[in-house]
Amino acid sequence: MTVYLVDEAHFEVAVSHASLDKEAHVVLIQDAVYPAMSGKVRGRAFALDVDVAKRGLNGKLPRSISIIGFSELVQMMEKEKVVNFL
Repeated sequence: MTVYLVDEAHFEVAVSHASLDKEAHVVLIQDAVYPAMSGKVRGRAFALDVDVAKRGLNGKLPRSISIIGFSELVQMMEKEKVVNFL
């Protein structure tokens, strides 16, 4: 599995790249939660709870995106390869 950290500025490139990886885990941070509402993220996708809440998007993201906290993100990053699109 590879963890893809994605912000808004690199959203399109990151999502396109991650779509080629069958075991990708895309983690949306900061303003990347906004374009995620379009449903373009395929596969396993996550968004940080603080970023979702800060932008008033609780309950508004597609069901395919799981909300996680920092501790879950750290656990993912400790165990797997990380590709940074920040």
